[in-house]
Amino acid sequence: MSDSEKVFDRIANEYEFFMDHSTESRCDLEAYQLTFQNHSFPNRPLRVLDYGCGTGRFTAKWIDRLASKATAVEISLLEPARQQLNEAAQRLASRSITPVVTFGDLANLSGCYDLIVANHCFYYVPDVTHSLRRLVATLDQQGLLIVAISGQDNVLIQLWQQGFASIDEAVPYHTAETVENACRDLGLDAVPRDLTYQISFADSRAHRETMLRFLFDKHLARMPLDPLVAYFDRFSHQGQINIETTSRQWNITPPKH
Repeated sequence: MSDSEKVFDRIANEYEFFMDHSTESRCDLEAYQLTFQNHSFPNRPLRVLDYGCGTGRFTAKWIDRLASKATAVEISLLEPARQQLNEAAQRLASRSITPVVTFGDLANLSGCYDLIVANHCFYYVPDVTHSLRRLVATLDQQGLLIVAISGQDNVLIQLWQQGFASIDEAVPYHTAETVENACRDLGLDAVPRDLTYQISFADSRAHRETMLRFLFDKHLARMPLDPLVAYFDRFSHQGQINIETTSRQWNITPPKH
């Protein structure tokens, strides 16, 4: 992960607020399950990797959704935040038939995987093309890489754009468009799927600022706050913020030789 990576320990409460008031993870899981059902996995324990696993809470959910296609899994995890990586390994130990393998960075990644999931972590990698190339190189010939990330049509990405423009800086994070370009440059067989999800919370300045801290982390202190708080005005109705927006998933398979 890059220096632009948000330190999630610092915004853990804000992240939980987003997760509690958003259907994004549920929509991702439903799309993952559909992909799992339609993919031809080998008839043996599956070797799976979560790239950017965080604390492993979401990892556990998608691995449970995989149960209809795999009687057993061998789990590997990659996460640069050591405390979160250790927590994820402990959380997922009972789901893996072998000891959970952990990696702190992409440079040390090894193994051969039937399934790799990169769930909303590509925003923060230093080089999307390099990361994709490296992950695809570790796929089994029949393997599958799933990448979830939002694009510039996403309401929160547009808020990123407004915030960083207010301090005359480019957004330091990647979007779905970067992934799309990298897949094309690498000649990958990448099938996109657009998802729609909702964000809903009681409208208050405190809740709006919670969302802003989730999105901008330490950068928020350098930005004019009131215009960003006002960004939510158009989504406010009868004391509630209701946002409908989109994200994207790619199902990526290795090049056929």
